[in-house]
Amino acid sequence: MSDEKRQLIEAELKRLDVELDVLERQWNRKHYLALFGLLTIPAYVVWGAPALMLGVLATPSLVLTQAYLIGVRRSECRELIAESQRRLKRLSVTPKPAA
Repeated sequence: MSDEKRQLIEAELKRLDVELDVLERQWNRKHYLALFGLLTIPAYVVWGAPALMLGVLATPSLVLTQAYLIGVRRSECRELIAESQRRLKRLSVTPKPAA
């Protein structure tokens, strides 16, 4: 039973490490969403000033929302990794019952 739990926790740690790597890559690329602001130029030509204003307001909102969501997921993932490591440590410290 203990070995099975250990394997499950180790598998969860590997999955969380991969997820954290993906989140780090997304965090490093978050500023690329600001390129959405370039769409305001053709939007201004086609639809005028209201489209320009919408684009100017929407672009920072998108970038900041993405940064917030990725930041929260990164923090949550780190907490889950720490919790899993504590559970793994606790599992290795507990004595095995006598047979």
